[in-house]
Amino acid sequence: QGTLEFDAHYDNAGGDFIFNTRVAGTDRQVMVIDANGQLFINPTSTGMAGVLSLTKITGDGTPSDMIRIHWDDNNYGKVTIADDGELVLSTHPSSGTDANVVIDAEGGINLDAATGIFNFMKTGDSDDMFRITVSADTGETSFKTASEHNDGHLTIWPNGNLILDPDGTT
Repeated sequence: QGTLEFDAHYDNAGGDFIFNTRVAGTDRQVMVIDANGQLFINPTSTGMAGVLSLTKITGDGTPSDMIRIHWDDNNYGKVTIADDGELVLSTHPSSGTDANVVIDAEGGINLDAATGIFNFMKTGDSDDMFRITVSADTGETSFKTASEHNDGHLTIWPNGNLILDPDGTT
């Protein structure tokens, strides 16, 4: 079984409030509130990256990292909330562009926008995008491509037949 000890102390040098556990004589930081008011849960021994860190919005209302979920100090995902309520989920790999977002649901995935508009774009390039719009009451759905150079072509490459059935009789 063993004994679990708990310690909380203030670090005068860094201004951090540190919570530790001790199991079998080995200390482990489990939570740190740093001098800037950031909360780190399960910080690593090499830095302040942890499994979860929370940050506040800055004094002028500019959004800062609200939640960071770390693999290590250099690879993390974050959730940011702007002063208008916009929620941004983003990934930050140490190098390259392999930090995908994967949604793996046991059931369905529902996207429910009050406007019925769903935009797909590459890294915030809002003048080059693909849009799906679902109209209220009728369910009428439209697809739109937009390009700043008027070359937003739509290409469909099925791995099989392309079936268009406008009256729904098949």
